[in-house]
Amino acid sequence: MKRSFQILSMIVLSLLVLGPLSAKDLSEILSSAKANSPTLKQAQLTRENSKLAAKADTLTDSTSFTVSSGDVTYQGASVINDSSSDWDNQAYLSAITASPSLSLTIPSNATDSTTISLSMDDSGVYSLNNGTQIGVMNPSLSVGHTFTFGKTSDERTTLLAQYNYLLADTTYASSEQDFETSILSNLVEILTEERSIAETTRTIEKAQKTLDDALTLGTITQDSVSAKQQQLSILASRNTLASAEAKRSAAVALFTTLTGLEYDGVTGIGEPDLSFTASQDGNSTVKLKQQAMAIAQENLDIRKAQDTNTTLDLSGGSAWTVSSATGSTNTSSSGSVSVGATLKRQTYSIGLSTGLKGITSSSGTTPFVTVSGSWSNNATKESAQLEILQLQNSVLLAQWEYTTALSDYQSKAASLTGDITNWNLEHQRLIRQLDYENQALEYQQTLFKEGLATQEEIKDAELQVNLATYDISISLLNGLILEQSIATLAS
Repeated sequence: MKRSFQILSMIVLSLLVLGPLSAKDLSEILSSAKANSPTLKQAQLTRENSKLAAKADTLTDSTSFTVSSGDVTYQGASVINDSSSDWDNQAYLSAITASPSLSLTIPSNATDSTTISLSMDDSGVYSLNNGTQIGVMNPSLSVGHTFTFGKTSDERTTLLAQYNYLLADTTYASSEQDFETSILSNLVEILTEERSIAETTRTIEKAQKTLDDALTLGTITQDSVSAKQQQLSILASRNTLASAEAKRSAAVALFTTLTGLEYDGVTGIGEPDLSFTASQDGNSTVKLKQQAMAIAQENLDIRKAQDTNTTLDLSGGSAWTVSSATGSTNTSSSGSVSVGATLKRQTYSIGLSTGLKGITSSSGTTPFVTVSGSWSNNATKESAQLEILQLQNSVLLAQWEYTTALSDYQSKAASLTGDITNWNLEHQRLIRQLDYENQALEYQQTLFKEGLATQEEIKDAELQVNLATYDISISLLNGLILEQSIATLAS
């Protein structure tokens, strides 16, 4: 237990040397960058708009009303032409007529609905030549209902809304994960170049000291081949150092662009959560393909239903003409009632209606029966078959894309599981390496105190601790990138 605590303490202390005291915590960097990212804000707005559009597509009125004032007309002198009233052929000076209406539709499913309509067509007031005014009303009421035998539901709107909701969330999550991964990758690049700078700087320092010592001791001369070789080696290392410094500067500039922050080191790089279990159902990408497959199947079923469904339209109604004159108790009325039914399919329709006409009129009530029918040879049958075949192919294509997406997910899940295992093994090796380098440094410091080690050996040991610390920090960042890969695959 004491040994584990010592190892942990060394790791923590070593991580602190990666940046100055003003270095920012990684979680602070990520949260600040996300909060200020125009890309993420745009992705968030896009997600919200997509969800609002999907919600709007699913909103339907359970009951709809239609109210119309109809035509309101003023007419000059003419003659009443209404054989159903007692004032037929009466001359009038002027008239004001109107035809207001009200319609109420109550849907019961995608194909069936009940409709109730009330109208007062051409009702009005007529001013006769003798000063009498006649009020005429022509109310009519009709009720109809449609029954469909076959597929009556249409789930496409619901399925498409679910698809768009899932797509909006998936797209935003992917944008957020990609953004965080870009920052982590940028930090890996910065630390990698800083590690290279530290290592190359020490290489140059050692090589320069070796050359200077040899020149001072006279073992080589300034113009000797050996001196020239060492100078060329130092020059190559300086070029390597300059390249690393340039790459670090570019990476730091990119860090500022990505986060809006000035880079001054990073601390608090935590252990990644690499727990992952592959799902039998796949991820959101697979589910989107599954939703697309369901939509394609629904499109096919709806199209087939157009050829196979049978509808029965039931209707009933009553129409009346009621009129009366001012100063008279004589009221004229005449009306009719009817009921009917029509059976329809793609190639034929059969209708039957019955009722009474002339109710309360002086000419008497007359019953009536009407029979109608039609038949078509369905000249569009060939084009309909082609349309259905296209929809069937769309279903097969959607099924293939779903199967491919699921197989791709399973392949990526297996690969990701291997990456997790490799990271865990390598990270544990790096922890043991840091432990070893710290022990080696302690050993060299002990030898130095006893006069058995040099200052250069101490510097070399310190460098190895520093490099091992960088390695662990880079490994942790790569682990966090792997965590984002897990989140992407699992979402």
